[in-house]
Amino acid sequence: EAWYRSHFPTKAAHRGAEKRQGEDLLLGDATPYYLHHPHAPQRAFDLVPEAKVICLLRDPVERAFSHWVERTRQGVETLSFEDALDAEDERISGEEARMLEDENYVSYTHQHFSYVDQGRYSRGLKRWSEIYPKEQLLVIKSEDLYDDGPSTYGEVLDFLEISKHEPKEFSAWNKKKKPELEQGLRDRLKGLLAEDVAEVERILDRKMGWL
Repeated sequence: EAWYRSHFPTKAAHRGAEKRQGEDLLLGDATPYYLHHPHAPQRAFDLVPEAKVICLLRDPVERAFSHWVERTRQGVETLSFEDALDAEDERISGEEARMLEDENYVSYTHQHFSYVDQGRYSRGLKRWSEIYPKEQLLVIKSEDLYDDGPSTYGEVLDFLEISKHEPKEFSAWNKKKKPELEQGLRDRLKGLLAEDVAEVERILDRKMGWL
């Protein structure tokens, strides 16, 4: 807990910032891996049970490829995307079970090489919804944010109970050029993820329009 809190302002610094700004200031934490990590929901609730949780879901096919592109740029991944997909099951086999058995076990492969598995969102959605009350959870689509930033942003402000306002511009964060995903690999990913997308649609009671 001390390590986690060290990433945020102290209470005194927070109060000082609010005094200078003349209004309440909210603190947030954005970490995509929280949706995939089996212990994240309970740990979050134990520390901040009053938190409001926003889940931003992206087309899992695009997410998988972008994940590989990023890890390749970072030098973490040395395999081609096709080879990485071939190796994924073996790489992550048993890792989540070991994490569940040993709360202190940290799995490098579970975080970095789970290109398809991290796009199986239904498991994470169920875990978070079992821990946090429905009124403290908001699920939005990345594509909605891309297509209509002001409207989606407004939805988030309402959820967080922040007064209406708009930034000067809506721009993509960390957007970089990437290679095209081969159609054969795209079709392969669609097949691997179709069942989970259907489950996500059932959980959220809405069509995602991904596949």
